[in-house]
Amino acid sequence: MHALPQTEIVHLSAQERASGLARRWQLRNTASQDPLASREWVEAALETLHPGAALYLIRVFDTKGRLAGILPLVECLRDSTIRAEYPGASTLREPVRLPLDREDAAARLIAASARLPVPVVLDRLWLKSPTSLPRGPHLRGLWLSPACRPSRHMTLKGTFGDFIAGLSSRRRNDYRRALRKAERIGPVSTNTLLPENTRMLKTALTRAIGIEDRSWKGQQGSSLARRPALRAFFFDFLSRPAILPLVRLYFLRIGQQDAAMQIGLHTGDRLWMLKIGYDEQLRRVSPGMLMMMEVLRHNLESGTRGIEFLGSSEDWLSLWTREERTYASRLHYPLSLAGLRALGSDLGKHFLPGKQRARMRVHQDFAP
Repeated sequence: MHALPQTEIVHLSAQERASGLARRWQLRNTASQDPLASREWVEAALETLHPGAALYLIRVFDTKGRLAGILPLVECLRDSTIRAEYPGASTLREPVRLPLDREDAAARLIAASARLPVPVVLDRLWLKSPTSLPRGPHLRGLWLSPACRPSRHMTLKGTFGDFIAGLSSRRRNDYRRALRKAERIGPVSTNTLLPENTRMLKTALTRAIGIEDRSWKGQQGSSLARRPALRAFFFDFLSRPAILPLVRLYFLRIGQQDAAMQIGLHTGDRLWMLKIGYDEQLRRVSPGMLMMMEVLRHNLESGTRGIEFLGSSEDWLSLWTREERTYASRLHYPLSLAGLRALGSDLGKHFLPGKQRARMRVHQDFAP
Protein backbone atom coordinates (compact mmCIF):
# COMPACT_ATOMS: atom_id res chain seq x y z
CA MET A 1 0.00 0.00 0.00
CA HIS A 2 1.10 3.63 -0.55
CA ALA A 3 2.05 5.61 2.53
CA LEU A 4 1.49 9.34 2.86
CA PRO A 5 3.75 11.46 5.08
CA GLN A 6 2.84 10.69 8.70
CA THR A 7 0.46 7.93 7.56
CA GLU A 8 1.16 4.22 7.20
CA ILE A 9 -1.14 1.53 5.80
CA VAL A 10 -0.09 -2.12 5.85
CA HIS A 11 -1.94 -5.26 4.84
CA LEU A 12 -1.28 -8.26 7.10
CA SER A 13 -2.21 -11.82 6.24
CA ALA A 14 -3.84 -14.04 8.85
CA GLN A 15 -0.41 -15.53 9.58
CA GLU A 16 1.24 -12.10 9.92
CA ARG A 17 -1.38 -10.17 11.84
CA ALA A 18 -0.55 -11.28 15.43
CA SER A 19 3.14 -10.41 15.23
CA GLY A 20 2.47 -7.40 13.00
CA LEU A 21 -0.05 -5.96 15.41
CA ALA A 22 2.17 -6.52 18.45
CA ARG A 23 5.14 -4.88 16.73
CA ARG A 24 3.20 -1.82 15.59
CA TRP A 25 0.95 -1.17 18.62
CA GLN A 26 3.04 1.39 20.51
CA LEU A 27 0.41 3.65 22.02
CA ARG A 28 0.66 5.16 25.48
CA ASN A 29 -3.08 4.66 26.06
CA THR A 30 -3.53 1.42 28.02
CA ALA A 31 -6.32 -1.08 28.68
CA SER A 32 -6.72 0.24 32.23
CA GLN A 33 -7.60 3.65 30.79
CA ASP A 34 -9.84 2.57 27.89
CA PRO A 35 -10.54 -1.18 27.59
CA LEU A 36 -12.67 -0.96 24.43
CA ALA A 37 -9.83 0.83 22.62
CA SER A 38 -7.20 -1.61 23.85
CA ARG A 39 -4.99 -3.99 21.93
CA GLU A 40 -6.49 -6.76 24.08
CA TRP A 41 -9.99 -6.03 22.74
CA VAL A 42 -8.79 -6.07 19.14
CA GLU A 43 -6.64 -9.20 19.52
CA ALA A 44 -9.41 -11.14 21.25
CA ALA A 45 -11.87 -10.16 18.51
CA LEU A 46 -9.46 -11.17 15.77
CA GLU A 47 -8.65 -14.54 17.30
CA THR A 48 -12.19 -15.61 18.19
CA LEU A 49 -14.46 -13.80 15.72
CA HIS A 50 -12.24 -13.46 12.62
CA PRO A 51 -10.04 -16.56 12.40
CA GLY A 52 -8.11 -16.66 9.15
CA ALA A 53 -8.99 -13.12 8.05
CA ALA A 54 -6.48 -10.59 6.76
CA LEU A 55 -6.05 -7.23 8.45
CA TYR A 56 -5.46 -3.66 7.27
CA LEU A 57 -3.58 -1.62 9.85
CA ILE A 58 -3.62 2.16 9.49
CA ARG A 59 -1.31 4.26 11.66
CA VAL A 60 -0.89 8.02 11.82
CA PHE A 61 1.95 9.95 13.44
CA ASP A 62 2.41 13.44 14.77
CA THR A 63 4.89 15.95 13.33
CA LYS A 64 7.65 14.52 15.55
CA GLY A 65 7.11 11.00 14.27
CA ARG A 66 5.32 9.73 17.39
CA LEU A 67 2.42 7.32 16.92
CA ALA A 68 -0.86 9.21 17.37
CA GLY A 69 -3.49 6.58 16.58
CA ILE A 70 -4.27 3.19 15.06
CA LEU A 71 -7.19 1.94 13.00
CA PRO A 72 -7.29 -1.85 12.56
CA LEU A 73 -9.76 -3.04 9.90
CA VAL A 74 -10.35 -6.74 9.31
CA GLU A 75 -11.53 -8.19 6.00
CA CYS A 76 -15.06 -9.65 6.26
CA LEU A 77 -17.40 -11.12 3.66
CA ARG A 78 -20.70 -9.22 3.79
CA ASP A 79 -23.39 -9.60 1.10
CA SER A 80 -20.95 -11.38 -1.24
CA THR A 81 -18.46 -8.49 -1.02
CA ILE A 82 -15.22 -8.21 0.94
CA ARG A 83 -15.38 -5.23 3.28
CA ALA A 84 -13.08 -3.84 5.94
CA GLU A 85 -14.57 -3.27 9.39
CA TYR A 86 -13.39 -2.75 12.94
CA PRO A 87 -12.66 -6.15 14.53
CA GLY A 88 -15.74 -7.57 16.25
CA ALA A 89 -17.95 -4.55 15.59
CA SER A 90 -20.72 -6.35 13.69
CA THR A 91 -20.85 -9.22 16.21
CA LEU A 92 -20.33 -7.45 19.52
CA ARG A 93 -22.60 -4.50 18.62
CA GLU A 94 -20.65 -2.19 20.89
CA PRO A 95 -19.57 1.39 20.19
CA VAL A 96 -16.15 1.59 18.54
CA ARG A 97 -13.47 3.31 20.59
CA LEU A 98 -10.50 4.05 18.35
CA PRO A 99 -7.03 3.43 19.82
CA LEU A 100 -5.72 6.99 20.07
CA ASP A 101 -3.07 8.94 21.90
CA ARG A 102 -4.33 12.15 20.29
CA GLU A 103 -8.01 12.87 19.61
CA ASP A 104 -7.23 14.74 16.40
CA ALA A 105 -5.79 11.50 14.97
CA ALA A 106 -9.30 10.05 14.55
CA ALA A 107 -10.22 12.20 11.55
CA ARG A 108 -6.92 11.40 9.85
CA LEU A 109 -7.35 7.66 10.39
CA ILE A 110 -10.87 7.72 8.96
CA ALA A 111 -9.71 9.75 5.96
CA ALA A 112 -6.89 7.30 5.33
CA SER A 113 -9.32 4.36 5.34
CA ALA A 114 -10.72 5.72 2.06
CA ARG A 115 -7.47 4.61 0.40
CA LEU A 116 -8.31 0.93 0.93
CA PRO A 117 -9.33 -1.01 -2.19
CA VAL A 118 -12.41 -2.46 -0.47
CA PRO A 119 -15.55 -0.88 1.02
CA VAL A 120 -15.08 0.28 4.61
CA VAL A 121 -17.61 -0.04 7.45
CA LEU A 122 -17.09 2.22 10.47
CA ASP A 123 -20.19 1.85 12.62
CA ARG A 124 -20.98 3.75 15.83
CA LEU A 125 -17.69 5.60 16.21
CA TRP A 126 -17.26 7.12 19.67
CA LEU A 127 -15.62 10.47 18.86
CA LYS A 128 -15.32 13.75 20.71
CA SER A 129 -15.60 15.74 17.48
CA PRO A 130 -17.58 13.79 14.85
CA THR A 131 -18.04 16.96 12.81
CA SER A 132 -14.29 16.99 12.15
CA LEU A 133 -14.43 13.93 9.89
CA PRO A 134 -12.21 14.81 6.94
CA ARG A 135 -13.01 16.24 3.56
CA GLY A 136 -9.92 16.63 1.45
CA PRO A 137 -9.24 17.77 -2.12
CA HIS A 138 -8.95 14.43 -3.94
CA LEU A 139 -11.99 12.48 -5.05
CA ARG A 140 -11.64 8.80 -4.13
CA GLY A 141 -15.12 7.43 -3.65
CA LEU A 142 -18.38 7.89 -1.84
CA TRP A 143 -19.19 8.17 1.86
CA LEU A 144 -22.56 7.36 3.36
CA SER A 145 -23.31 8.60 6.84
CA PRO A 146 -26.16 6.47 8.24
CA ALA A 147 -27.92 7.35 11.44
CA CYS A 148 -26.83 5.06 14.25
CA ARG A 149 -28.12 4.03 17.64
CA PRO A 150 -27.02 5.89 20.79
CA SER A 151 -26.22 4.22 24.09
CA ARG A 152 -26.96 5.21 27.67
CA HIS A 153 -24.60 6.23 30.43
CA MET A 154 -25.22 7.28 34.01
CA THR A 155 -23.45 9.88 36.12
CA LEU A 156 -23.05 8.77 39.75
CA LYS A 157 -22.85 11.24 42.60
CA GLY A 158 -23.74 11.35 46.27
CA THR A 159 -24.63 8.27 48.30
CA PHE A 160 -26.94 5.36 47.63
CA GLY A 161 -29.34 6.93 50.12
CA ASP A 162 -29.29 10.11 48.04
CA PHE A 163 -30.06 8.07 44.94
CA ILE A 164 -33.03 6.35 46.59
CA ALA A 165 -34.32 9.67 47.91
CA GLY A 166 -34.14 11.12 44.40
CA LEU A 167 -36.44 8.45 42.96
CA SER A 168 -40.13 9.09 42.53
CA SER A 169 -42.36 7.62 45.21
CA ARG A 170 -43.63 5.10 42.66
CA ARG A 171 -40.11 3.92 41.86
CA ARG A 172 -39.22 3.60 45.56
CA ASN A 173 -42.38 1.58 46.16
CA ASP A 174 -41.64 -0.67 43.17
CA TYR A 175 -38.19 -1.40 44.58
CA ARG A 176 -39.40 -2.12 48.11
CA ARG A 177 -42.26 -4.27 46.80
CA ALA A 178 -39.90 -6.34 44.64
CA LEU A 179 -37.53 -6.78 47.57
CA ARG A 180 -40.34 -7.97 49.86
CA LYS A 181 -41.53 -10.47 47.22
CA ALA A 182 -38.01 -11.80 46.80
CA GLU A 183 -37.53 -12.16 50.57
CA ARG A 184 -40.66 -14.32 50.76
CA ILE A 185 -38.86 -16.82 48.53
CA GLY A 186 -35.69 -16.76 50.63
CA PRO A 187 -32.82 -14.58 51.83
CA VAL A 188 -31.67 -12.01 49.27
CA SER A 189 -27.90 -11.64 48.97
CA THR A 190 -25.41 -10.13 46.55
CA ASN A 191 -21.72 -10.50 46.04
CA THR A 192 -19.09 -8.91 43.84
CA LEU A 193 -16.35 -11.15 42.47
CA LEU A 194 -12.92 -9.87 41.44
CA PRO A 195 -11.31 -12.99 39.95
CA GLU A 196 -7.63 -13.28 40.82
CA ASN A 197 -6.72 -15.78 38.12
CA THR A 198 -8.12 -17.36 34.98
CA ARG A 199 -9.44 -20.39 36.86
CA MET A 200 -11.58 -18.18 39.11
CA LEU A 201 -12.66 -16.16 36.09
CA LYS A 202 -13.75 -19.25 34.16
CA THR A 203 -15.79 -20.52 37.12
CA ALA A 204 -17.50 -17.15 37.62
CA LEU A 205 -18.13 -16.60 33.90
CA THR A 206 -19.64 -20.07 33.55
CA ARG A 207 -21.98 -19.25 36.43
CA ALA A 208 -22.94 -15.89 34.88
CA ILE A 209 -23.50 -17.42 31.45
CA GLY A 210 -25.84 -19.99 32.97
CA ILE A 211 -27.96 -17.23 34.50
CA GLU A 212 -28.13 -15.31 31.22
CA ASP A 213 -29.19 -18.47 29.38
CA ARG A 214 -32.22 -18.79 31.67
CA SER A 215 -33.50 -15.42 30.44
CA TRP A 216 -35.28 -14.50 27.21
CA LYS A 217 -31.86 -14.43 25.54
CA GLY A 218 -31.57 -18.18 25.97
CA GLN A 219 -35.05 -18.69 24.54
CA GLN A 220 -34.17 -16.59 21.48
CA GLY A 221 -30.76 -18.20 21.03
CA SER A 222 -28.81 -14.98 21.61
CA SER A 223 -27.23 -15.83 24.98
CA LEU A 224 -23.51 -16.51 25.31
CA ALA A 225 -24.31 -20.14 26.03
CA ARG A 226 -25.85 -20.46 22.54
CA ARG A 227 -23.18 -18.47 20.67
CA PRO A 228 -19.81 -20.26 20.94
CA ALA A 229 -17.73 -17.65 19.10
CA LEU A 230 -19.09 -14.79 21.21
CA ARG A 231 -18.57 -16.81 24.38
CA ALA A 232 -14.99 -17.51 23.31
CA PHE A 233 -14.40 -13.78 22.81
CA PHE A 234 -15.39 -12.93 26.38
CA PHE A 235 -13.33 -15.76 27.87
CA ASP A 236 -10.33 -14.65 25.80
CA PHE A 237 -10.68 -10.90 26.37
CA LEU A 238 -11.45 -10.98 30.09
CA SER A 239 -8.66 -13.46 30.86
CA ARG A 240 -5.89 -11.32 29.36
CA PRO A 241 -3.40 -10.09 32.01
CA ALA A 242 -4.09 -6.39 31.43
CA ILE A 243 -7.88 -6.90 31.61
CA LEU A 244 -8.30 -9.47 34.40
CA PRO A 245 -7.67 -6.97 37.27
CA LEU A 246 -10.49 -4.78 35.88
CA VAL A 247 -13.15 -7.52 35.80
CA ARG A 248 -16.16 -7.26 38.10
CA LEU A 249 -18.86 -9.94 38.27
CA TYR A 250 -21.97 -9.15 40.29
CA PHE A 251 -24.39 -11.86 41.43
CA LEU A 252 -27.81 -11.70 43.08
CA ARG A 253 -29.09 -14.77 44.93
CA ILE A 254 -32.63 -15.33 46.16
CA GLY A 255 -32.79 -18.24 48.56
CA GLN A 256 -30.54 -20.95 47.15
CA GLN A 257 -30.88 -19.80 43.53
CA ASP A 258 -28.82 -17.46 41.36
CA ALA A 259 -31.30 -14.83 40.19
CA ALA A 260 -29.30 -12.22 38.24
CA MET A 261 -25.81 -11.24 37.17
CA GLN A 262 -23.84 -8.41 35.60
CA ILE A 263 -20.38 -8.51 34.02
CA GLY A 264 -18.39 -5.30 33.88
CA LEU A 265 -14.96 -3.69 33.80
CA HIS A 266 -13.93 -1.08 36.36
CA THR A 267 -11.36 1.42 35.12
CA GLY A 268 -10.44 4.35 37.28
CA ASP A 269 -13.74 5.98 38.16
CA ARG A 270 -16.00 4.27 35.60
CA LEU A 271 -17.84 0.96 35.24
CA TRP A 272 -18.20 -0.44 31.71
CA MET A 273 -21.18 -2.80 31.60
CA LEU A 274 -20.62 -5.70 29.20
CA LYS A 275 -23.35 -8.22 29.98
CA ILE A 276 -26.46 -8.53 32.13
CA GLY A 277 -28.91 -11.36 32.68
CA TYR A 278 -31.53 -12.74 35.03
CA ASP A 279 -33.48 -15.93 35.60
CA GLU A 280 -36.80 -15.67 33.76
CA GLN A 281 -38.49 -17.95 36.32
CA LEU A 282 -38.01 -15.23 38.95
CA ARG A 283 -39.27 -12.41 36.76
CA ARG A 284 -42.18 -11.65 39.08
CA VAL A 285 -39.76 -10.34 41.72
CA SER A 286 -37.85 -8.10 39.26
CA PRO A 287 -34.38 -9.62 39.80
CA GLY A 288 -32.85 -7.33 37.18
CA MET A 289 -33.96 -4.25 39.10
CA LEU A 290 -32.75 -5.68 42.42
CA MET A 291 -29.40 -6.51 40.84
CA MET A 292 -29.03 -3.03 39.36
CA MET A 293 -29.83 -1.44 42.71
CA GLU A 294 -27.04 -3.42 44.36
CA VAL A 295 -24.57 -2.59 41.59
CA LEU A 296 -25.41 1.09 42.08
CA ARG A 297 -25.01 0.76 45.84
CA HIS A 298 -21.61 -0.91 45.47
CA ASN A 299 -20.29 1.63 42.97
CA LEU A 300 -21.60 4.68 44.78
CA GLU A 301 -19.96 3.45 47.97
CA SER A 302 -16.66 2.79 46.17
CA GLY A 303 -16.52 6.23 44.54
CA THR A 304 -17.32 5.26 40.95
CA ARG A 305 -18.38 8.37 39.05
CA GLY A 306 -20.22 6.83 36.12
CA ILE A 307 -21.56 3.74 34.38
CA GLU A 308 -21.35 3.09 30.64
CA PHE A 309 -24.19 0.76 29.66
CA LEU A 310 -22.76 0.31 26.14
CA GLY A 311 -24.88 -1.69 23.67
CA SER A 312 -27.82 0.37 22.40
CA SER A 313 -30.21 2.71 24.14
CA GLU A 314 -33.28 0.72 25.20
CA ASP A 315 -36.52 1.71 26.91
CA TRP A 316 -35.82 -0.20 30.12
CA LEU A 317 -32.72 1.90 30.72
CA SER A 318 -34.95 4.94 31.19
CA LEU A 319 -35.66 3.56 34.66
CA TRP A 320 -32.06 4.40 35.55
CA THR A 321 -30.87 7.19 33.27
CA ARG A 322 -31.82 9.33 30.31
CA GLU A 323 -28.25 10.39 29.58
CA GLU A 324 -27.24 9.29 26.07
CA ARG A 325 -24.05 9.06 24.07
CA THR A 326 -24.38 9.63 20.36
CA TYR A 327 -22.09 8.18 17.73
CA ALA A 328 -21.10 8.69 14.11
CA SER A 329 -21.09 6.03 11.39
CA ARG A 330 -19.25 6.12 8.09
CA LEU A 331 -19.48 3.76 5.13
CA HIS A 332 -16.97 4.23 2.34
CA TYR A 333 -17.30 2.88 -1.20
CA PRO A 334 -14.25 3.08 -3.48
CA LEU A 335 -14.70 3.79 -7.16
CA SER A 336 -14.49 0.15 -8.19
CA LEU A 337 -16.76 -2.73 -9.09
CA ALA A 338 -16.65 -3.98 -5.49
CA GLY A 339 -17.52 -0.52 -4.22
CA LEU A 340 -20.48 -0.16 -6.57
CA ARG A 341 -21.75 -3.64 -5.69
CA ALA A 342 -21.58 -2.87 -1.97
CA LEU A 343 -23.24 0.51 -2.49
CA GLY A 344 -26.15 -1.05 -4.37
CA SER A 345 -26.63 -3.65 -1.66
CA ASP A 346 -26.54 -1.10 1.17
CA LEU A 347 -28.87 1.37 -0.53
CA GLY A 348 -31.34 -1.47 -1.06
CA LYS A 349 -31.23 -2.34 2.62
CA HIS A 350 -31.89 1.20 3.71
CA PHE A 351 -34.45 2.27 1.16
CA LEU A 352 -36.56 -0.74 0.23
CA PRO A 353 -40.29 0.07 0.78
CA GLY A 354 -41.72 -1.25 4.00
CA LYS A 355 -38.42 -1.24 5.87
CA GLN A 356 -37.33 1.26 8.43
CA ARG A 357 -35.32 3.89 6.59
CA ALA A 358 -32.15 5.23 8.11
CA ARG A 359 -31.56 8.84 7.25
CA MET A 360 -28.38 8.99 5.25
CA ARG A 361 -26.44 12.07 4.40
CA VAL A 362 -24.53 11.35 1.20
CA HIS A 363 -21.42 13.28 0.33
CA GLN A 364 -18.35 12.67 -1.74
CA ASP A 365 -15.17 11.70 0.01
CA PHE A 366 -12.20 13.89 -0.62
CA ALA A 367 -9.30 12.03 0.95
CA PRO A 368 -6.02 13.82 1.53
